[in-house]
Amino acid sequence: MNPSMSPSMPRQWLSQIGLVMRLEMRKTFFSRRGIWVYLLALAPVLIFLGHSLSEISTRNERRALNAAHPISTEVLRSITQGMTTEEVIDIRTGEFGLTRAPRATSRAHTRRRSRPRRRC
Repeated sequence: MNPSMSPSMPRQWLSQIGLVMRLEMRKTFFSRRGIWVYLLALAPVLIFLGHSLSEISTRNERRALNAAHPISTEVLRSITQGMTTEEVIDIRTGEFGLTRAPRATSRAHTRRRSRPRRRC
């Protein structure tokens, strides 16, 4: 340190630097033109927060639904890629010895499908 400088000079410089930095930050980050960028960056957080709050509110309903419709781990593991919806339903109903309801034989159900069936 220079002997002609008083010990309070570096402190004064640091306070001035801090003041200038605060002014620049306020001018840059909180300007009208910059606020939309922050709102855009905050949008995913708000979406995630909204989804989390909606899941918390429906937690009890999902628990009641799961308790009313139990399913074993073996049944879930027996479902493989490429199975049709009917095959998955047959596995599920076979677990409890249930029988499937007969299919309706209306004209809409007897037509051939023009597109392939959707697989699970």
